[in-house]
Amino acid sequence: NRFSKDLSDIDLTVMWSLMSFGTVVFGAIIRILLVSWVTPPFAFSIVLVFFYWRIAKFYLASSREIKRLESVSNSPIYALFGEVLNGASTIRAFGAEKQFVDDIVKRVDANHRSFFYLFATKRWLTMRTAILSSVIVFISGISILMGNLSAGWAGLTFNFANQITSMINR
Repeated sequence: NRFSKDLSDIDLTVMWSLMSFGTVVFGAIIRILLVSWVTPPFAFSIVLVFFYWRIAKFYLASSREIKRLESVSNSPIYALFGEVLNGASTIRAFGAEKQFVDDIVKRVDANHRSFFYLFATKRWLTMRTAILSSVIVFISGISILMGNLSAGWAGLTFNFANQITSMINR
């Protein structure tokens, strides 16, 4: 079960993830260079990339383990379900339905517990990146106010800075 899910993930998501990663990285670099060229004080916000990197590193370490726990907790559910399907008549004959229902409820609860932890870590990451994104947009606004820019350049710069944050949050 776990092996087939891993192969499915590799076949279906890895290529799209690589393409998306390349698009996001290339787009973010171009936007950062353009905004830094128009408003040079914005170049100091590159320091925040270090914070993004630290948050991502912390998130990946914990997320990887929680995903492993979730995958491991899936297999007992499927195994018990197969056993119940094969031995349904025997289970009914001995009146052991409640025992199997209680067992499957415990296994599903264990699986949902790891799923909840995974959901909570994703919310943790979203909150931290949103805060850093707000700081980047704030720095962009301050850079625009410090520079003597026309309304067109200011709008372009602010729009691209906002796009950088949305690209990083993907």
